[in-house]
Amino acid sequence: MKYRVFNIEDSSVIISNHEDIIVANSYPKDILIDGYYFKIVLTPENDDEKKSKRIRASYFSILESVTRNSLKEQKEKIDKYSHIIKTISIKLSQKIDEYFDKEKWYTNNYLDALQNIELYQTGKLAETNKLIHYFNKMSVDLKNHIDGWDIIYTSDNFVPAFKNTSLKKALLRQLASFQEEFNDININFKFSDHFLEDYQVSIDKKLFSLIMYNFFANAAKYSKPYEEIRVNYSDLEKTLDISMYSARIERSEIENIFCDGIRGIHANKVSSSGNGSGMFVIKKSLELMSLQNMYIDPDYAKSKEYDGTKYYENHFKFKFCN
Repeated sequence: MKYRVFNIEDSSVIISNHEDIIVANSYPKDILIDGYYFKIVLTPENDDEKKSKRIRASYFSILESVTRNSLKEQKEKIDKYSHIIKTISIKLSQKIDEYFDKEKWYTNNYLDALQNIELYQTGKLAETNKLIHYFNKMSVDLKNHIDGWDIIYTSDNFVPAFKNTSLKKALLRQLASFQEEFNDININFKFSDHFLEDYQVSIDKKLFSLIMYNFFANAAKYSKPYEEIRVNYSDLEKTLDISMYSARIERSEIENIFCDGIRGIHANKVSSSGNGSGMFVIKKSLELMSLQNMYIDPDYAKSKEYDGTKYYENHFKFKFCN
């Protein structure tokens, strides 16, 4: 049986198993899902399918159920993406308001607005520098989210383009966009003395950017302030080890937190932000490069307290070979 389910309003296809033109004598059925009408069209491929109402009825039932689940899944993905874009928009607006305070710089006259900005920023050079850096970071944020959405959620045929890359330089490039956030909570990065710049790994740069962007975003949210994040690399074993004092991670939950939409049990004790997609993106990106998932090794014997919350030493390890 050939089938196609499409939106009656705009004729967009939801699910289908063929590309043929729907013929006039096909068997149709309308279904209503969340206020929208969809049409299921069956095209029999043999005499049994043409004669049997039972076969057609079972197909309609299965396809209606599959369509509901498919639309629900699509909506969840779109809602998550929409939430990310809204969050970035709110952060940009807040930063502008913070910078200008109560100054009424904005006007519908473009030239007047530029003049107001020039007059204001002349006396706030340091703040202006930080604002420009922040806007650059947000543009990186937006690009990474768009790339992540396209590669992780919508593309079924992404092919990695591997290139030998200096691992240290690649890490520093991603770290740069988070430097202000780490400075605000007094976190320093320390590379081990034997971590040389000429140590290279074969990676897809776009996927590696997604991995480290999401990793550093989590580190900025869940790490203990006034600490070091230590970065060590063994070129012999092709293993990167990043350790820090951060939110407690239970060994029993490690597998689950790599699922889309799942946050750590203790995450809210440290930060209420986040939607549980970061670790999923890391895992998926590593899979696309045919690399092992990031290994998490908590050390419960080492803990420090800050502002009433306990933080534990966690090691996050990446293996850059199959």
